[in-house]
Amino acid sequence: PYYQQPYSQPMVTTKDHVAAGLLAIFLGVLVFGAAIGMVNGFLVTATGLPPFIITLGTQAILRSLVYIITDARAVSGLPASFSKTMGGDVFGLIPVPILVAVVTAVILTFFTAKLQAGRNLYALGGNSQSAWYAGITVKKHTILAFAISGVCAALAGMVNIARLAAAEPNAGT
Repeated sequence: PYYQQPYSQPMVTTKDHVAAGLLAIFLGVLVFGAAIGMVNGFLVTATGLPPFIITLGTQAILRSLVYIITDARAVSGLPASFSKTMGGDVFGLIPVPILVAVVTAVILTFFTAKLQAGRNLYALGGNSQSAWYAGITVKKHTILAFAISGVCAALAGMVNIARLAAAEPNAGT
C-alpha cells in the first residue's frame, strides 16, 4: 500500500526563536562554567593539593575533550546574531566586551560589598585559617570562589568566540 507523509510546514526561525536560543546557550555556558569551577573547588578542598595543580589538570582534561570533539579544528559558522550580540557595539559607541566587563565588575562589587558571602570571600582570601577561626565555612566558600571564577571564565570565552566569530581550540594557550 501507498503511504503518504502527512503535510508539515517547514520550520520557520524568527528573531524570537534566535533570541531564545542565544539566551539558552548563554545560560548553559555560564552554568557549565560554574560547574567546572565547583569541580575545581571541590578537588582543591578535598585533596589539599595546590589550586594551580588542580586547575592545570582540569584544563588538560577539558582541552583534550575539546580536541577530540572538534578534531583540533576551529569551529566556525556561528550565527551572525551571536557575534553581533556578544562581539558588537551598543549604539555604535560602546563595545559589548567593555559593557560585559563593566557589568560583571559592578555585580561582583555589589556581591563583595553588600552580601555576607562576598565579605566571607574577602576574609578567606586574606587568611583562610583566620577565616576558619572566625566561623566561616572555608570549604564551602572556596568552592564558591572557584564557581565564580568558572562563570567569569565562561563569560570571557563567549566574548572571545564572538570576537573571533569562531571557537578556536588553541585560543587561550
